[in-house]
Amino acid sequence: MPTATHSIEPDDLPHLADILGQTDAIFAPVRNWSDESSCNTYTGRRDYPSMGIRWEYGGGTHSDRKRMQWWLENAAERGLIVRFRGGAFTTRLRLTEVAELATRAACGLPGLYGAVLLTREVGEYEYTHRDDVQRDDKVWVREYPELCGGEQNDHRVIVEEMAYPALLRDWLRASSDLSGLVRYCLGDVPAPTTPPAELPSGDRGGPLANTWADSLRKALGLMGKATHGQSRELGYIPLIAGIGGVRKKRRRKVK
Repeated sequence: MPTATHSIEPDDLPHLADILGQTDAIFAPVRNWSDESSCNTYTGRRDYPSMGIRWEYGGGTHSDRKRMQWWLENAAERGLIVRFRGGAFTTRLRLTEVAELATRAACGLPGLYGAVLLTREVGEYEYTHRDDVQRDDKVWVREYPELCGGEQNDHRVIVEEMAYPALLRDWLRASSDLSGLVRYCLGDVPAPTTPPAELPSGDRGGPLANTWADSLRKALGLMGKATHGQSRELGYIPLIAGIGGVRKKRRRKVK
């Protein structure tokens, strides 16, 4: 029987890249604490293993929706996605590991090789600074300048893209301060000691990479806006989590 790697067709990749972008948005470091991103990120990460992400496919005509429903069923049968539940216009799903890694490679993104190298670098810093425990009994490594090599902007993007597979697997965890500076620490799941070989990489500036980037940006934007009571506006958001400030008023007793 062919594996999921062999069953990925070119027509699958735009859908998979879109799903991957929304998935990475959940695990991306929170850089803005003035909106609802932190609440929605927390809930999305907590529920991802058992519920995946909420993926919309309800646009277009009735025939378009039927084609998407067929694709979802077919992709699940081929081991590309895991579906949890579905409706007429949306479904909850997540990529299988084989599909995730193949999609990252097709988009020209770092895979497990880069994630292991970054995790190893964080671990080495933790060992040499083991007396510098900051919180949660963890040693947190700043993305700049420790991991970015003195180049804050371009290198920060590279570090974050290398971190996505590690954050997804809890090899690494990320935190940030009010200025948006991100720090990384080791997660609870140990990374492999030997970096696995990378899959052949696609064009980082090609259409698939753009699909992933657009999906990531859109999901991050919606995660910052979605608040309690806006369930119809969530779109890419995994679950409603922005419940801050919603409290029931206590009634006065009438004597």
